[in-house]
Amino acid sequence: MLVTLLDESMPFKNFWLRDDLLLLERTNPDVAGGRFMLLSFEVINTVKFIDPLNESTISDAQFVASGSALVQSAGS
Repeated sequence: MLVTLLDESMPFKNFWLRDDLLLLERTNPDVAGGRFMLLSFEVINTVKFIDPLNESTISDAQFVASGSALVQSAGS
């Protein structure tokens, strides 16, 4: 889920990149029926991960641990 600087939450299921633009395919259409959203990276505040992440996924994205291992939830 992406959160903008205006605190708008946008769940999405796919995305494409072009220069400094991000094209999102929304999970559900907005109130006007729009399913795609074109955003500048400048308006993105946060990206929230809804699904659990594991250490191999984090490592594949080239993040490095600061010392302690990832805490696993009871369901994973």
